[in-house]
Amino acid sequence: HHLISTWTLSGYQTPDFLMQAAAPTKLQLILPNQVSVPGNIAALGVSGTPTTAVAGEIYDITVRVTDNWYNGIGNSSLGTTIHLVTTDPFAPGVADLPIAAGTSNFSTHFSSYKFQTASVAGWTVTASTSSGPLYTTISGGPVPVTADTNNGGIHTHQLLTLLPGEVYTPGKISGTGGRTLTPDFTGVLGHNPPLAGENFPVTVIGTDRFYNKVADNPLVQIAADPTLYGQYTPGTSFVLSAGSNSVTAQIDSSTNSAMFFVAQITSVTYNF
Repeated sequence: HHLISTWTLSGYQTPDFLMQAAAPTKLQLILPNQVSVPGNIAALGVSGTPTTAVAGEIYDITVRVTDNWYNGIGNSSLGTTIHLVTTDPFAPGVADLPIAAGTSNFSTHFSSYKFQTASVAGWTVTASTSSGPLYTTISGGPVPVTADTNNGGIHTHQLLTLLPGEVYTPGKISGTGGRTLTPDFTGVLGHNPPLAGENFPVTVIGTDRFYNKVADNPLVQIAADPTLYGQYTPGTSFVLSAGSNSVTAQIDSSTNSAMFFVAQITSVTYNF
């Protein structure tokens, strides 16, 4: 660094001099497509808009220990452990990572971090210390996340059916994947369960492996027990619009179990 003075007289430039980082006090997050800019306090020491993530795909995140002005500096005598979380409710957790003692040791790299729930608005990531010196916690983002539209291998796609009362829950793969709550027809019929001959909607959504909606429009076919769903016979089909659609169903006789299936019948291009 150097200083320059100007006036009506001749200016003067000092010789270059060194500037060292101050004591470590806080954490800094660097997301993909961001770079560290020490001194840029208003932007938390970074520049650049975070890259959009793909559900289930690795999203590299770097965490640094810095001084109050986001200059990287480690603790000369004490190591620390970094804990990373996100507001994505279904993102898989990752193990805490250490940063060893030493002034030149001030960063760690989460190389296997993944989001799981698609979101246009995006999710926030927060880094904190779980052991060692308690540096100031930092949050970054939001990070937009898209559905996994890749094909082949683990990148499976599927159709999801929703009955009245069930709530579409993208990102949820445990239990009743993609759904919460249980069927309840009160909201559409005024009572539960439905009576024979009553119409109710069934929603069909094309999803990725995490039940995030994929905006493809395949032709799908209903496969239902014809003794219960008299209006549906083999060959009944409809097209999804921007990844979803609703059809009307009607149970014709009383039963304790009335299954309703849909399957894709068009080109495997969609891979549902």
